Amino acid sequence: MSELDVVKVTPIKEELAALENFLLAERFMKSKALEGVPSEKEIRAIYRERAKTFVYPPCRKAREILLTAKDWTRETSREGWIKRRAVRDRARGLRERILKGEGFAEFARRLSASSTASQGGDLGWIQAPSSPLFDTALASLEVGKISPPIATDKGYLLLQLQDVRLNQPIPFEEARKKCEEIWKYRQLKQIKEELRAQFIAPSPLPSPHWGEE
Repeated sequence: MSELDVVKVTPIKEELAALENFLLAERFMKSKALEGVPSEKEIRAIYRERAKTFVYPPCRKAREILLTAKDWTRETSREGWIKRRAVRDRARGLRERILKGEGFAEFARRLSASSTASQGGDLGWIQAPSSPLFDTALASLEVGKISPPIATDKGYLLLQLQDVRLNQPIPFEEARKKCEEIWKYRQLKQIKEELRAQFIAPSPLPSPHWGEE
């Protein structure tokens, strides 16, 4: 092997050895980081730092009345349109009666075709995102207001918004696991940065001596 060949091969071997050492060191440090356990103080500090992100999605409490007909259909014929219009008109009339003071829950018990009829149409708390139909309709309502009739595959729906919860904080104990994951992610990130600085940082260039004694 010539002297020139030795010069070519040796740097490659050194680079491969350096890369292998880097990967081994990274694996070892990652395992140590994952074994680590954050202190209670560190976890609570992350919870306070990320407080704006530890909130429940919007929740809305609502109830419903579903009006339909035995021969309800979604077909596009004239007959189908007439049947749907009749149910829609019933829903409009019912809404007017409720707006004038008659009870939503009582109408739900007597007239609704939904499984919630026995509970007065109570849907409970709906956490967004649920279904586009509910999310869009409820987001446009003020508390106590009733939606116009909403066309569905089963009939026409009336919704009443009862209450809203926005930006409710998630309790610390419920957010603890997420805080621990954030802590471990930061530990790994720090290790990677330290390893890169140690193994991959460019070597300083020698000072030029052109023309110097």
